Amino acid sequence: NGEFEKEFSEADWTCVGTNPWRENKKGLHSGTGHLDMYNSTKEITVDISQSLTNLEPGTYTLQLSAEVGIADTDEAYIYAKDAEGNILAREDLRQEAEQDKYEVYGLVTEVSDEPITVGLYARVTKSKWINVDEFRMGRLPDMETYTKAQLQTLLTETGAYQAADYTASSFAALTTAKTNAQTIYEKANATDKEITQAYQKLQAAIDGLVKLKKEGDPNILNDVFW
Repeated sequence: NGEFEKEFSEADWTCVGTNPWRENKKGLHSGTGHLDMYNSTKEITVDISQSLTNLEPGTYTLQLSAEVGIADTDEAYIYAKDAEGNILAREDLRQEAEQDKYEVYGLVTEVSDEPITVGLYARVTKSKWINVDEFRMGRLPDMETYTKAQLQTLLTETGAYQAADYTASSFAALTTAKTNAQTIYEKANATDKEITQAYQKLQAAIDGLVKLKKEGDPNILNDVFW
């Protein structure tokens, strides 16, 4: 119920502190409702959250749309916490210069095999407010990674390239990339990131090789060598 199209309920959200309510008439942002945090007579403190399990490990984004009318001394932020309650990432909600306008707030966090809790904390002065909608979380695509076996294959392939066939500068770049890649390949505790970067740099050096023009080259007009 991150869009708050249904009534706000602890069946969906865990709420600590002052219960917000679902507004379905005034100031709607999208759909048929949003979450309203406001009290005209006293300060409110609220923490709403959901604990998520069995998520595929990876990098996730968490975002919401919010209309924020809080004092400078107030505090409000979205967060992601680990299973022990430690904050993995947070993004503060800010008083906007232009009121009555929703802004998108977001953060990026890493998710492992452990449960993760996402939510919104707010401590708001009386007569100040936060309206929340479109609370969403999604997994980012994995970046392509390479293994040591793939790096070894590419290193072997570089043996087919001869200095006599390429410009000195482009072959020197290949030699440097090959040396660095070999170092990473032989490193016992090389990380996936190091291996991937070594592979990508070596492949880039191969792609950047510039062939020398030679006599008999069909691309040379009139078979003139220079």
